[in-house]
Amino acid sequence: MTNRHPALGKLVRSLESAFLEQKPTGPWKDEALEAFRSLNMPHSPSGVAPATIDACRHLEPALAHAREEGNSKIRSIAEAFGELAPQLTWARRAGSEREHVTFHDGHANAIIIGPKGIEAREDCWLGVSLMAPNVQYPVHRHPPEEMYVVLSEGEWFREDANWFTPGMGGIVYNPSGSIHSMKSTEAPLLSFWILWGGRSLSLS
Repeated sequence: MTNRHPALGKLVRSLESAFLEQKPTGPWKDEALEAFRSLNMPHSPSGVAPATIDACRHLEPALAHAREEGNSKIRSIAEAFGELAPQLTWARRAGSEREHVTFHDGHANAIIIGPKGIEAREDCWLGVSLMAPNVQYPVHRHPPEEMYVVLSEGEWFREDANWFTPGMGGIVYNPSGSIHSMKSTEAPLLSFWILWGGRSLSLS
């Protein structure tokens, strides 16, 4: 059996606990729980080298805020992720050079479990997004279903819901192919996302 980094196991369990605390409803709940069951099974290490970019400087303030203002489940997520973050391959969204410089320079994404993650797999991905204050993520869509566990303040958009504020610890669900976005306010935005929906996922 593959040995998993203890902090990674703690992160997945803490995200699942935060999800269950929200008592989500809807046809996607069972699928999300199945995604967590899948993520709780360790996979082989990817061996990808860690890397950081400039926007990563906003990570520690975001984690500090979560530790200070969040409940015990949020603090558990922040503590586990703080240990894992240096091992991740942080990068900009593909094509961000065509977006406004505020977004290009003010965001960072990393896959935790999935291609180029700490553990490699194709069918279910766990990742993280970080944005500097006052930055909007481009409106976009993709085939896989997506769920966020939110670790900061911020605003979120989905085509059937307009803009809304889930709050720290909130859950955001984006159906397959739905148009969506998010934006930070006066503080950095930090959120964890899960993509699922097939044997081999694609964001194209």
